[in-house]
Amino acid sequence: MKIEKKQKDTICFLTQKLESMSEKWAVTGSFGQVLQGVNVVPKDIDIISTRVGVRKIQSILKEFTQHKVSYSATNSMRSYFGVIEINSCKIEFFGEIENLLKNNTWEPHIEWEKNITEIVIDSIVVPVITLEYELLICNKLFITERAILIEKRLSSQSQIRTIQTPIAMYKLEFTLKQHTPLIHFQHDQAGATLRATEVKPKLDKFIIEKLGGIEKVKKEHPDWLVGNGEHAALDYKFRIERSNGKIEGIKLQFFEDYKEEDLKKRWKMKGNYPMLLANMGGKPSVSELKDIIQFQTIECLIFSFCESLVKEIKDIICLFFATCNFGNRNNKGFGSFSIIKINNVDLNWDENKLLPQTFFLQVDTCKTKAIFECIDFFYKWLKSGINFTSHKDRDGNWCCDKLRYKKSLLFEYLDSIRTSVPPKYSWEKRWLKENYFTLPSLANNPKFARAILGLADKTTFTRAKCNRSGTDVPYDQNNKVVYNAHLGLEVDRIKSPITFKPVIIGSLTKIYIHINKENIDYLYANVSEKRFLFSEREKIDIQYRIGNNQYTFSYHLGEDPGKFDVHINRLASSHLDDNLKALLEDLINFRKSINALAIPDLIFDYDAFLSFVRKAHPTFTAKNFQWNDIVNTPIQILKTK
Repeated sequence: MKIEKKQKDTICFLTQKLESMSEKWAVTGSFGQVLQGVNVVPKDIDIISTRVGVRKIQSILKEFTQHKVSYSATNSMRSYFGVIEINSCKIEFFGEIENLLKNNTWEPHIEWEKNITEIVIDSIVVPVITLEYELLICNKLFITERAILIEKRLSSQSQIRTIQTPIAMYKLEFTLKQHTPLIHFQHDQAGATLRATEVKPKLDKFIIEKLGGIEKVKKEHPDWLVGNGEHAALDYKFRIERSNGKIEGIKLQFFEDYKEEDLKKRWKMKGNYPMLLANMGGKPSVSELKDIIQFQTIECLIFSFCESLVKEIKDIICLFFATCNFGNRNNKGFGSFSIIKINNVDLNWDENKLLPQTFFLQVDTCKTKAIFECIDFFYKWLKSGINFTSHKDRDGNWCCDKLRYKKSLLFEYLDSIRTSVPPKYSWEKRWLKENYFTLPSLANNPKFARAILGLADKTTFTRAKCNRSGTDVPYDQNNKVVYNAHLGLEVDRIKSPITFKPVIIGSLTKIYIHINKENIDYLYANVSEKRFLFSEREKIDIQYRIGNNQYTFSYHLGEDPGKFDVHINRLASSHLDDNLKALLEDLINFRKSINALAIPDLIFDYDAFLSFVRKAHPTFTAKNFQWNDIVNTPIQILKTK
């Protein structure tokens, strides 16, 4: 039985909201059973916790309250009971549950906390009461039909187990140093910090990949996996114990902006913060704006009943935190941590744990905002180039300085290998201008090259005030948007393969450049269609009538443009009024605006690209928009041994 999307979204939202809650809780009842494959239809979501836990749930989710927590009793059950509703989903939560047995005595749900498994939904780890425990309760209460369904599911897994308290627990305690702030969606709540629900799935995936994949782990270490390995989750608990030394003075400042022309108020961020895009344009309420949060250290605990698994985690966890960041915009350097203590043994940063010949930027600053300004400058230079040529002088007048321009390093690299690495090709920027700004055709075998550094779903062309040549955006087409989508819609978006990992060491910062080619490799290996479609429009959804017949047409960029043809032919062969003539012209123009372009034929060599960048620019000076130096000394591009 599949759960509804709104139920899935609700339980993920609920889990994230309860991340900071110290009291244990878990999904129980029919919804928890469905998550584990039992063929039942859940009417609502049931949560079990402690008496203190249900009151904390109510406090955290008070805006969704339908029934305040109170002690409640029915003919068969009594507990501390409350109800909330999220996304039209009813959620009932119970604390200190007791059931009335056939002998007329009340029996509590004992040891439910020791019978929690984990289900991963969209990378969110949801605690769920095990089917074995659910079966035990059903049998005690003579809920025969449900017990049969649970037994059927367990027997299909061949893993009915006796519920008992394990004898030994193995622990791994470690302390993280936080180098850069997190962009946190719960920044305004007490206890907002690194989320265990984000760390554990990433750590699970990291370990499983290092060991050769899930099938190999199932074969060699079946006892390491939750259940039978259906969800590729390892059988341990990860907990954030405490966050120490909150760093003050870094929080962003917000203000309420009122625009008289649209009679709307929006909350906006004062000034700019590099690489933080979520707040652009403002939000209707201040709670929707993202903020940053940082602590000096965070203490964590991993525990499991499997000693060999804990030993494996201990061996690999320093490398995991040395290469991964967390939270929003983590690939741009936010949420960087490293381990400084394991089981009370102090550790120093050791870059030798990284892959040999890892590139990094060495920056003579430990100031957080300056670090992100340097990353922002370097990444823009890599992908699109730097164009700060137009600026205001001291009197507030616009002027031009062509020295404030740097050609894209990707363009320079592609240009350098045209004669040495066949087939020859050029990147897509010129091709886009030729197709959507009526510039003369000069592009030589164009390819969608910038996609290999990360793919957005649109490109906005802004006229450079200082460019007077015929290769620029025409005045009447300033800020034109050109959309793109994969032909066949198999690829939604390509995340940038580059992750910047800032590590502060004393008064300087090393920004390691980690390459994750997973999405790019998947595109080349598994997706037969390598072309992307481009258009000035993203979609159309229309209805029209010819005579007594009603027709509908819906198209989203990425679908086969041939969908237009039947409607264009139908309209073209009919006697049309002015409205239908305008519709026909609109369809023809949309169809003509769709053009296809493929990614490069050969898989991109990122190491060769970064080696070219280092050779051409072993040091560089990062500039802000005012063209002032971000740091006082040049930034070095180096490699580990």
